[in-house]
Amino acid sequence: DQEQIAAIYDAYVGRVYAYVRARVPSDQDAEDLTAETFLRAIGGLGRFAPRHDGAEATWLFRIAHNQVANHHRAAARRRALALEELPMEP
Repeated sequence: DQEQIAAIYDAYVGRVYAYVRARVPSDQDAEDLTAETFLRAIGGLGRFAPRHDGAEATWLFRIAHNQVANHHRAAARRRALALEELPMEP
């Protein structure tokens, strides 16, 4: 529900952003990945079943970790494609 989502966001947005920002090269990337983390969390809220105190944080930081990993994999693919497009030296 809206109140639960707002409470989770308010409680964790700063910490999730700091976690992501420490792992990506720009503020813009961190903002985008933080937003994506919360969008995914909202989408998965119905499947989330906390089993202990702190479970929300563990769940959110796992989502954030996955978003950062996906970001780095995509960046590596873009770099590899850019290298393939460079002209070959004779």
